[in-house]
Amino acid sequence: MEEMYANDDSVCNITVVNDRGSSRSKKRLIVGLISLGILSVGLLIGLIRLGFLTHALSSSAAGLSGTKDNLTDCLHDSNDQISALTKERDQLNAALLERSNEVIRLQSLSSSWNKAREDCRNKGGDLVVINNDDEQNFVLTISVNSPWIGLSEETEGSWKWVDGTALSSEFKKFWGQGQPDNAGGIENCGQIWGNLKAWNDDDCDT
Repeated sequence: MEEMYANDDSVCNITVVNDRGSSRSKKRLIVGLISLGILSVGLLIGLIRLGFLTHALSSSAAGLSGTKDNLTDCLHDSNDQISALTKERDQLNAALLERSNEVIRLQSLSSSWNKAREDCRNKGGDLVVINNDDEQNFVLTISVNSPWIGLSEETEGSWKWVDGTALSSEFKKFWGQGQPDNAGGIENCGQIWGNLKAWNDDDCDT
């Protein structure tokens, strides 16, 4: 910038250096440095947040892996339970089939105990053997008239099933009132006693 200067002797043309432009440049530089610092701090905060997020994602991934392992174990346990239930179902079906065969044996209404047993054997079975309360209740449920059961008296007071096992004292409660009474000394075979739904001894040849 040039300025005109005059005195008594002469007029001078003097070049004046303007410091305003330099001052503005310094201010811009300072502002730029401050902005750069702020950006750096923001970038650092972003990196820190990214680190936390990465750690969180890693933890989540580990948790999902553990969940997957737990679900796999649960699936294996479920498969084991299904196998056990399938086995139990097969056993129940076998028991049902066996009881179905017993129904055939029980409903044989031949005129005598020996003839009834013969009929059962011809069908691949034998007269029914009652081993517990559940079987007793089942037999009572499907009894028709007064069917024979697989119980006979070899000697006085000694009752045995057709499979050779002795009658347990526990099951003597199934006899009807006053039974077995061996009326006439000839009642040596067991039957379900009509409407009373209890055991009775009767003549094996009746």
